[in-house]
Amino acid sequence: MKLRIQYVLPLFLLFACDKVERDWSKCAPGDQCLNGYMCTDASTCVRVPDGGPDVAAPADASGRDVVGGLEVGGGLDVAGSGEVAGREVAGSDAVDGAVDAPVDAPADAPQFDAEPDVIVDTRSVDGLGSCGVDRDCPTSAPMCLNFRCAKCAGNNDCAGRAGAAVCEPTSGKCVVCVKSSECTVDPTKPVCVVNQCAACSAAASECETKNSAAPVCEPTSGKCVQCVATSDCAGDADGGVDGGADGGVVAGFCDTKTNQCVGCLSSMDCTDPSKPICGTTQTCVACGSQLALVDGCATKN
Repeated sequence: MKLRIQYVLPLFLLFACDKVERDWSKCAPGDQCLNGYMCTDASTCVRVPDGGPDVAAPADASGRDVVGGLEVGGGLDVAGSGEVAGREVAGSDAVDGAVDAPVDAPADAPQFDAEPDVIVDTRSVDGLGSCGVDRDCPTSAPMCLNFRCAKCAGNNDCAGRAGAAVCEPTSGKCVVCVKSSECTVDPTKPVCVVNQCAACSAAASECETKNSAAPVCEPTSGKCVQCVATSDCAGDADGGVDGGADGGVVAGFCDTKTNQCVGCLSSMDCTDPSKPICGTTQTCVACGSQLALVDGCATKN
């Protein structure tokens, strides 16, 4: 009887334990969860779908997924029993897809110019006598012509040079002028002095040498004019002034307003009885002519 009780009591206790109700959502390290569940580090029983350990459990307090005590973060795909950061690891379960291996495209073939980029300098090698501008040249060969120092041979060698369009044959240098007749641009600089156009000098005969029609220098303006005083017109006939023959009437008066020699300044200058009136062209004319003043006679006498 005692033997029977000794065997029955353990069996009773065993079946009594199986009847004990417990919270299968909780577990402790080393404790078991229901079949198909696994215990996490958070002491929580979680289901393992398909009977495998590859699916991540719900996120823990840190915001990362926990699978079997292994944290999975950053949205990385994990296959198999473990993970490698930033890469997919093949295992027993499906992997997201094959890792794409980057492949470089074929290297570009080097490109070469069809012709050299550098322009070859075909000019003479720099050396004695070579130049770029006139100031590179000595006084013995003062002009830079075609990149060589030389003397000008004519006015053509000076063409296009601002303010120096004439060749001075002795020095071989391009200058503004050699003679006064070349000074025609500025009337206040009518004469050539030391290869430069300048104002005339009353003490020189440069105006007379340049032009006999304007032989006198007007010192105030520096211009060459016909007269500055009546003495400059002594002995001149006014034949060309009034456009016709006048019997050789002397144009002995200087109109200082125009610096021109005229036949008369007023009717008092007209001594010929047949031409007693100083007309509108400053020549002596007959009274009643188209050039005479209407009251010419009364004005005169």
